Amino acid sequence: MNRYEMINIIDVNWEEGETAPAQKLISEEVARTGATLEDIGSMGRRKLAYPIEKHTEGLYLLSHFLQSPEGLIPLRDNLKLNPAVIRTLVLRYRGQPGIALEEEPVEGEDDSASPETAEVEESTSPEAESEEKLQPAEKTEE
Repeated sequence: MNRYEMINIIDVNWEEGETAPAQKLISEEVARTGATLEDIGSMGRRKLAYPIEKHTEGLYLLSHFLQSPEGLIPLRDNLKLNPAVIRTLVLRYRGQPGIALEEEPVEGEDDSASPETAEVEESTSPEAESEEKLQPAEKTEE
């Protein structure tokens, strides 16, 4: 059995774009083909780069599962026939399972005032750049 990673784009109009029913749908489809689902997580609702079958937004789901290579064809076919699934991508995954999605910033924390960013801002200020341009170049004797 191999470990696979699957990304699904779910129609946001299906079940009002809720994450739990979409995760249940993918879990059931994976289990139906005899695979072992390791983890599943939502990447959130995102605008598509281009319309897919008249859809402009989708709910992205990321999952890891164990499956034999022969079981991928029925899984892919079942997901293609499901009207709630806009697009599916399955890749062989060699890493450890565990979905580390971006965390939303905690209220009260402000990263813009960190000392590292303040130093970078000082060194690239427009005044410093204009002063450097005004300095005449030093002449070197040969």
